[in-house]
Formats: sequence, C-alpha cells, structure tokens
Amino acid sequence: MVSKSKAGFGNSFATRTTRSPRSSGTYKGPVVSLVDKGLLKFQKLEELVLSANRIKVVDAINLPPTLKVLELYGNEITSRESLCAHLPPGLLHLGLGHNKLLSPMESLYTADHWPNLISLDLGFNDVADLQSVLGGLCTLRRLRLLVLQGNPMALVPYYRGLTVDSLARLCVLDDITVTPNEKHQFRGLSSNGDLLAHEAQLMVTIGNVTGVLDSSLLDPEPGPEGPFISYSYYVTYDFVEDEQGEGSEFGRTLAEIIKPSPSTELIPDGSAEEEPEEVEGSLESGMLTESGELDGSTSVGGSAVLPPSVGSAEELVKLRPHIDPRLCPSPGTVLFSTVHKPWSDVMACNYEMQHTLRDLVPLKAFLLAGTTVTIVQEKPSL
Repeated sequence: MVSKSKAGFGNSFATRTTRSPRSSGTYKGPVVSLVDKGLLKFQKLEELVLSANRIKVVDAINLPPTLKVLELYGNEITSRESLCAHLPPGLLHLGLGHNKLLSPMESLYTADHWPNLISLDLGFNDVADLQSVLGGLCTLRRLRLLVLQGNPMALVPYYRGLTVDSLARLCVLDDITVTPNEKHQFRGLSSNGDLLAHEAQLMVTIGNVTGVLDSSLLDPEPGPEGPFISYSYYVTYDFVEDEQGEGSEFGRTLAEIIKPSPSTELIPDGSAEEEPEEVEGSLESGMLTESGELDGSTSVGGSAVLPPSVGSAEELVKLRPHIDPRLCPSPGTVLFSTVHKPWSDVMACNYEMQHTLRDLVPLKAFLLAGTTVTIVQEKPSL
C-alpha cells in the first residue's frame, strides 16, 4: 500500500502582496515590457508603479529626475546595472521584489548610486550571497526599511542576526520591526561574518504514524502450516541533493536500501478509503516550520512471473514488475526512509535527519515545490 502526500515547505516564500506606496503614477493598461523616453515628458512625476509586467531591463536615463518612488515588483528584471547608471538622485523607495535577480553585485548597492534611499525591496529573487549584499547595503546611511526574504540567502540560520548587526540604522527588516533587544542580541555578529558557514540546516522529524489499516485482517485465514504473512510499514520522503552536502554516495546507498522490490504490494484505491493515514512530523529551518498531511491516495500494481522463454524485448518489458513511481525520488533529489515497522495502532518512527545544504538556489526551488511523503506497506515475498 502506498499513501502519498505533497508537503509544502515554502510558506515563507509565498508570493507577497506588493507594498506599493501611493499609486499616483500607477500604469493601468496593456502589459509593459519596456520603459522608454516617453516618461521624460512627465517632468513632475514623483511616484511610478509598474508592478506585475514583463519588464526585463530598466534604463534609468529614461526615468524622470524628480522620481522619488519606483516600484517594479513582479517583473522579469535580471540586472540592476542599467538601473543604477542614472538613477534619479532623490529616489527614496526602490521596489525590485519578485524579479529574477541573481548575482549580488555588491558594488551596485552603494550610496554612490542610491544616496537618499530609505526603503529597498529585493525580496523573492534568487540572490544567494548574503555577506556580499550586506557589504554594499551598509553604505546606504539613510536605509531604514529593507526586504530580503524569499531569497536563497535568507535560508542560512544567521540571516536575520547578521543583517540586523550589519545595518545598524535599519528599523524594519522583512516587514518586522527591528527591536533594541534584537540589536543587542546580535551585536558583534558581523565582525565574525567570515567565520559563518554559507549553508542552510533543516531538520526533518517524523514522529508517529496512525490510522493505517491492518491489511493482515483482509488476508484469508492461514492453515496450520501457514503461510503466515506479516506486513511492514515505513515512511519515505524525497529531499534535494546537495553537490557538496550529504553526498550522492550516501543518497544512492539509502535509496537502494529502500528501493521497492516486486514483493511490495500496492492496494487498489477502493480499499484505502477506510481511514486516512497521518504522519506526525515537522520541518524546521530557523523560523521555517511546516508539517504535511497524507492524502491517502493509492495505486494498483503487482508482480509477474516470467514464462520459460520470452519472444521479444517488448514482451519482456510488459512482464517486468510494476514499480510505483511515487517510490522513486524526483530528479535532483534523494529518497530517505524510516526504519521498517510491524503494524500497530501507533507506529513510532522516532526519525530525525538534519540536512545541511550549501547550494541554496536549488534548495529554495525545492522548498517552493514541496516534498512527497509516502507511507509504504511491504508484504514479504513467499
């Protein structure tokens, strides 16, 4: 029996509502993909909101010099170079959240380009190097409001502490007020920034499995000499594989251990509607905590016996044992498993696994997609 649930870990990466200022310059009409010189005719324009368009490049030379608020949330911008070249000198707020920014390019985050900037939104991009970004932002003496959440760099455990200590004048980080106690707690962390590991640590725990039907009750009564069948149960989940972290060798070994054999029995859908299965568990990474529920879905499968001779390769393929794809890890992930347990009303897994990953961009994508948690019932071969 296989019961699968999609567990989403990325609630803290959910799309945020744009925190746009007054919309006196909001453009409503066809989708915008280019900011041209036509804007220069608005000689007194102070606020411009171009959120949720398809803008890839913004040439700051086409922006009115009177601009104080520029909101570009939800576009396709990949670089800030052209934006920084001739940025309006009086700009107070710049919103670049939910774009496609990658490299930190700390030289662009300096007071040379944004001398009066008070509010900056870089959230929900793919920037991974926190210390490089902070190295540039610390030159913005007037910066008070900052959004960096939703970037891979926000997955490291020291993210908030290092940011608060590096930017002493910051008042609000990721829509949360920076308190005096917080500043005191993280004081001195930035001076040891080079010693901090550039990695995320996530702990997966699986407690008890309950509500699973005892399939042995559905089997015919064994005779005096058997066969006596006892089922075993275990929980699997897939997790992103880090090139330098857990190691592909360990992952392949573990996946081989829990690889389903032809004796793994998959119960038809109708027999699994008695009672939904649940897994008590959690995933923790700093402030990130999620748990998943199983949906009780099943599929049909079985094993086939090969005849004495096989006429063609096509026939051989048809006769191969069916392996449920849900028992195989997704591309780029490794399958992890609890210890096999006999059936009971409450099956205690007592499973803990700490995942340490250095490649943060794929980790963010994985957390947004979620993992697949599966309860597997295995019937021993006779």
